[in-house]
Amino acid sequence: IEAYGCEVKIESMQVWDTWGRQVGTIQPAKDNKVQLGQLSQGVYFIKIFLSNEAVNVIEIVKVSL
Repeated sequence: IEAYGCEVKIESMQVWDTWGRQVGTIQPAKDNKVQLGQLSQGVYFIKIFLSNEAVNVIEIVKVSL
């Protein structure tokens, strides 16, 4: 995941599975990129905490190639 085209930085992210269990907390790299390669295949909700104090939730589907 990469946030680009804006002045806002990702402070941290929480990863939740479909059962409502938190499966991890991720700190982004300095370039505002986050690697999700360690997640198993499935559906996840990611709660994103931004530097402007906004909080967003996105849904992702991780598939294996």
